Amino acid sequence: MHIYQLDRPVGVKSRASDNTKITRMLNWSPNTGLREGLRRTIQWYRPLATAERLANLESQLTRREVDPELTVTP
Repeated sequence: MHIYQLDRPVGVKSRASDNTKITRMLNWSPNTGLREGLRRTIQWYRPLATAERLANLESQLTRREVDPELTVTP
């Protein structure tokens, strides 16, 4: 049996980071700011962004896949 969270949004476009809980509980905060993190991510991703990969990006980001961690074996 597979467990899906169908009431939740799908894909990266619907997610947002909120570090409030981890900051409160563990007094942790990221070492890298958002702007620098995005710059580094783009720099890393740019050579991988081939036309073929980008053509299917939307469907890859919004695809629901089975998460083995959430799979229940009867």
